[in-house]
Formats: sequence, structure tokens, C-alpha cells
Amino acid sequence: MQAIVKTVSDLRDIYAPNAKLAILSNSSTVHRAEVRAALRGVDLKLMKLDAGTESLARQINLPAPGWDFMTMLQGLANLDGVILQTMFVWGRAANTAPLAIQEWSDRVAEIHPRGVHIYTLDRVPADSGVKPVAREVLESIAEYAQKRTHVPIEVY
Repeated sequence: MQAIVKTVSDLRDIYAPNAKLAILSNSSTVHRAEVRAALRGVDLKLMKLDAGTESLARQINLPAPGWDFMTMLQGLANLDGVILQTMFVWGRAANTAPLAIQEWSDRVAEIHPRGVHIYTLDRVPADSGVKPVAREVLESIAEYAQKRTHVPIEVY
């Protein structure tokens, strides 16, 4: 992975030296030393965190066997300059209930990222059991969580 980041970084330096190198990840392997080493060469580390508990994260993300929520959280907390991205949804795996938002904001506070981006579905999902939430709901979540965590939160 480090070789890939190095190659992309070298190409960026040649063809677009002012561009930022970014990655969007589901965060499932962020605990691995080789992944964290490679991420040191990335300017914008956008890492997913869609829930504050393992059970809800499993409902939303349907992770592969062997995935461990606590290990992922530790990896995120140990990653410098991380920006979390969270998708809020209603339905089969809703993460918008007050307790779910509180638990998620607790994890955000523990990780203490550089920032958080929150959003909802933008197109028809593969899972018809989840639905987008209103922008007003996202703004309310952002306001609540920013007060609790003191981390900048942007709504998209």
C-alpha cells in the first residue's frame, strides 16, 4: 500500500503539485500498521464512522467476517489528521435516534478527529430498507455533536 501512495504522490507532484492526495475508506483496516504507515503520505484521510456502537455499525455497514469495531475505533483514534465521514439514514438501520446520536458523538469525542462530515443518501441505495434524512435533521445532529465534542462538523 505504501508503494501505491508513493507512486500516486510522485505523479501528483509532477502533474498537479498543488493538488491534495485524498482517500475515502470504510475504516475497516485502519488499525493495521502498514495501512497507517501508508496513510501518513495522504493529505486528506476521510474515514467512515456511521455508528457509535458495534451492533448498529454492523446493521448499517454489513462488514466482512472478522471485522472488529473496537479495533477500528482504536485505529481511527491513532490516525493523525483524520476526518470522519458519517452517513445518517432512517429505516431498517436508522442511526438517527437520540441514543444513537449520543453514542456516535461519544466515539467522535474519543477519536478527536480534525473534523467530521455528515450527510445522507444522495441516490437510490442498494438496500431499499434505508431512506435519506432531511437536511434539518443533519443540521440538528451537527449542532448537538459539535457542542458535545468541540470538533468542527460540516453538513453535506
